Amino acid sequence: MILYIIRRLLSIAVTFFVVSMIVFLMMHSVPGGPFDGNDMPVSEAVRATLMAKLGLDQPLWVQYLKYMWGVLQLDFGVPYQAPGETVLSLLANAWPPSLLLGGLGVLIGARSASSWAWPLPCAATPGSTISRPASPRWA
Repeated sequence: MILYIIRRLLSIAVTFFVVSMIVFLMMHSVPGGPFDGNDMPVSEAVRATLMAKLGLDQPLWVQYLKYMWGVLQLDFGVPYQAPGETVLSLLANAWPPSLLLGGLGVLIGARSASSWAWPLPCAATPGSTISRPASPRWA
């Protein structure tokens, strides 16, 4: 049993590593950057300073290691669009409405599933009242 738990924990760690690596590389493969475009027009000197301050001028493997170290410490950094806040505070603000909507969805789904569960055994019985309209006339 202990060996099974160790294998499962290792598979979770490998899966987390692979998924985080794929997402990280996908984010870096998108053209442009956080300071490109018309939303935040900055001069080249300011752009270089911001890239150096955020560590975006370093090699990808260094950026990834810093990112993973921050994730392990629950420090997801500072969002580019809201530099006065942290990503963790933005996530904390988004949790209450998400939990409310998710909980309501589960309650509504459980209620509708229980009210629709009674026809299933009848539909599986050939010749029953519910399955008769769905059957071909020649059967």
